[in-house]
Amino acid sequence: MADPAVQLDSSRNSPTYLSSLSCAWATVVGTGIITTQDAATVTNPAALLTANSARLFKRPNGRGTTLLLALGYDDELSGLTDPVIVVFGRRNSSDRWMVLPTISGSRTMTLTSAAATTDETDGTLKYTQADPSARAVDVLGCDEFIIAVQTALDGTGTKTNAIVQGKFI
Repeated sequence: MADPAVQLDSSRNSPTYLSSLSCAWATVVGTGIITTQDAATVTNPAALLTANSARLFKRPNGRGTTLLLALGYDDELSGLTDPVIVVFGRRNSSDRWMVLPTISGSRTMTLTSAAATTDETDGTLKYTQADPSARAVDVLGCDEFIIAVQTALDGTGTKTNAIVQGKFI
């Protein structure tokens, strides 16, 4: 049986190996930022860079074509209002920002914590489950990213330690 990870390049009659990127989760929106709304509809992400430069993050060495996102929130937080974000991307600082829609085609992304009873935990934070269509974007050739908050995380309990993590795959 042929190896499914190997495809034959008929133009050169040689094998082409499919690959996958291994990448760890990294914090892309620091503590507390997700608890403050930037605007009901964000259209100018450049303004967010002057407000908090910690929001800009980059794709490591141009690797990965999909950015998967997850909300990390206090494991005691209850009655949550799920945050709604918009992901913007650009190639570099001389390029213009553009909205990166979710894989399912939405301009916004809801970091749903509706499954709070089954969300993963590290003992301090719970993390929303990975969803490769609703909480992922194709990077569309962009290397720099910023996340804008259109609906802030809210709830009863500690909110200031909430983060957003990203993973390039």
